[in-house]
Amino acid sequence: MDSSGLKDINAKVEYLKKNKRRITPQLLEVLRIISRNGGHFTASDIYNEIKKTFPSISLNTVYCILKKLNTVGDVQEVVTLGKETNYCPNGKQHHHVICTKCKKIEDVELKLFDINAVKKQMETDYEIENYSVMFNGFCKVCRVKGAS
Repeated sequence: MDSSGLKDINAKVEYLKKNKRRITPQLLEVLRIISRNGGHFTASDIYNEIKKTFPSISLNTVYCILKKLNTVGDVQEVVTLGKETNYCPNGKQHHHVICTKCKKIEDVELKLFDINAVKKQMETDYEIENYSVMFNGFCKVCRVKGAS
């Protein structure tokens, strides 16, 4: 891991401490795994990797850690139909595109609408906390495979 990954982990740990979150060795290892691997991942992906360091850890503990990280904005849940929830290490507000065939997930950074206007329009019925947009289609690789 390069020093920028380590700085990123240290910044996340400081942020968690500031928000009164307990820092455990397992949480630190999850942060290292996320930093090392990048990309989108499932709790099972993290679990299979972390078991090498913490053989007695449970999948439930991994889910709890990811929930904690999601709550403070370090990861974003990407819920897809008929598939295990994925997590995105990009905690900033953004959207996703999912390949219908291979299930590959990619980030999409677009400002699609003014969230403040939506909040104002819906304020009597809802208190909007967050939003995301999911695009579905076929990635370039699957389109090429489908054509042959």
